Amino acid sequence: MCSKSRFLVATVLGAIATAGLPARKTVAAEADFFITLQYALDSSVGGCPTEAEFRKTVVHQLGYDPFRDDASLSVLIRVGGTARAVNGQVDWRNENGKDMGERRFLAKDGNCPNLLTEIGFAVALQIQLLRTTAPTDHTESTSPKPPDPDVVVLAVLPQVAQEPNLAASVSERRESPDPRITPQDSSRWPMWLGIGPSTSWGVSPSMTANARLFLGARRNNMSLEIGAEANLPSTARQTNHSGFRESLLGASMAVCTHRHAISGCALGKVGQVRVSGFGVDQPRSATGMAGQAGLRLAAAMKLGGPWSVSARLDALGLLTPFTVELNQVELWKMPRLSALAGIDLSARFR
Repeated sequence: MCSKSRFLVATVLGAIATAGLPARKTVAAEADFFITLQYALDSSVGGCPTEAEFRKTVVHQLGYDPFRDDASLSVLIRVGGTARAVNGQVDWRNENGKDMGERRFLAKDGNCPNLLTEIGFAVALQIQLLRTTAPTDHTESTSPKPPDPDVVVLAVLPQVAQEPNLAASVSERRESPDPRITPQDSSRWPMWLGIGPSTSWGVSPSMTANARLFLGARRNNMSLEIGAEANLPSTARQTNHSGFRESLLGASMAVCTHRHAISGCALGKVGQVRVSGFGVDQPRSATGMAGQAGLRLAAAMKLGGPWSVSARLDALGLLTPFTVELNQVELWKMPRLSALAGIDLSARFR
């Protein structure tokens, strides 16, 4: 066949390809479609699958590996939020970096693996949709080969005709989001209310039991907590059966940073110390203020729904010396260092 005849055949075949005949689509459905993957996890979210694990999820759905660094189309997976509510976003972009569509996902229970499994299924479904509409010559574009000058029209015409279809398929999915999924409001501050018992050393003449009520709010990996605390009366006796009872009622504030289930806090406390004497001729009661500052280490665990339980350990230094005297004799002086260990139960309400 002469060169002129081959050019005519190529032109006719190119026109058929742009017309989108069923025979052409049947062949295209058999071709693999490739994209570039960008995978970003925020440090505030823990327990998420790695990029390699996410790739395996998509490969399992499709039956082949669709990810290539030199592909013209790219997808960006971003996961953030908090340990209590994880959100994900999927952005599709063309070879020029232009946005072609997006989807957002939210796991209100904080289960990042389940969220990324759902994202992986959505990505695989979109790739399959693009795969069935993409030209067979797409695989050749990702791995260029020397073109045949007599059939160059076959490689160009389907590519030009197909580009609007790629954007339209992704835009259609953006306009029809999954009704079960809503984007997370980034301005929202999760809040919780809790109560917890504890045991303390150094704030009374002997080891004593405490209880506290607290309210907390969190923004990303930082939180603020305020609380009210009280301890059971502790008694100190002399050999002549005289002595005193001491109790403490106070408030606390903690500024914390969170890393997965572990948190570290800067802690401050101020309280009123109440002392009453007994076994003496003229019993008296007195009050005084005690200020403390220190650190807290805590570990939390979810129980289901809004409920969580956490263990904490406080180490405190005394800022205001406090001494108890009986008949002008010093009986007890509050130590400069004290410690507290407790367990808290909390419920999130926002």
